[in-house]
Amino acid sequence: MRTHRTLPGIAGLAVALALGLGPAPQALAGDDDQAQPGAAMVLDAVGATDPAVEAYTTLPEGAEIALSDEAEIEFIDLKTCDLVRVAGGVLVLGEMITHKGGTVLKREPADCPEAFDLESESVPGGVVLRAMPF
Repeated sequence: MRTHRTLPGIAGLAVALALGLGPAPQALAGDDDQAQPGAAMVLDAVGATDPAVEAYTTLPEGAEIALSDEAEIEFIDLKTCDLVRVAGGVLVLGEMITHKGGTVLKREPADCPEAFDLESESVPGGVVLRAMPF
């Protein structure tokens, strides 16, 4: 049984479909037999990271992400439901998410993503994406 998370509203539905249907980057993917809950859901990633991080992926607990000096990652901490944006340094996703050697650009309360379970034999019926005005 896999757990997926969504953000509220139509944008959240698009994010959930991307999360639930898109593969996790191999460098961040855990062993499928020991599915770990996600520690953070990435909303935006700019610049070079090691391993590579893409928007709309879930980062597993235990991952360490090195950000170049120009890199920024915006994510929702799934334990505290805070919206966080960091630049540079190293992001460590342990019991608590810590950030070493960089700058925390933003940390504010956010709506906690809703979790739901899919049957193991679930298949997508389709995906609808909508542009949002900036």
